[in-house]
Amino acid sequence: MATELTIHGQALRLVREQGRGATSAVWLAERGGQRVALKIGRSAAQRPRFADEVARLAGVESRRLAPLLDADLAREAMEPSDGSRIEAGAPLIVLGWADGVALDPRAERSEAASDELALVVARDIGH
Repeated sequence: MATELTIHGQALRLVREQGRGATSAVWLAERGGQRVALKIGRSAAQRPRFADEVARLAGVESRRLAPLLDADLAREAMEPSDGSRIEAGAPLIVLGWADGVALDPRAERSEAASDELALVVARDIGH
């Protein structure tokens, strides 16, 4: 089972899946001795959505949100150790790793923390 892929000449070692949604999965990965978040689209069909996300993240300068580090397409299909499959051509986004609570809107947090998170996202990523 593959646990490593290469993005722009840099090896990324997949550590563990952190979450999965309808269109993508997020993995904790290591690149050059640093922990990073690797967002993987389920298929090449996700390219337009990921391109839009990369364009938005490229303009973000916030100490409170993980930075965009890289983006690419999977060069070949692979099967990580968890039995899932990454399709050739699937979009990939590499972000800085941030310990803490996920941005998932379903995550448990207080109303005040939810309001603060919404304001940070609206200010730093908003349209």
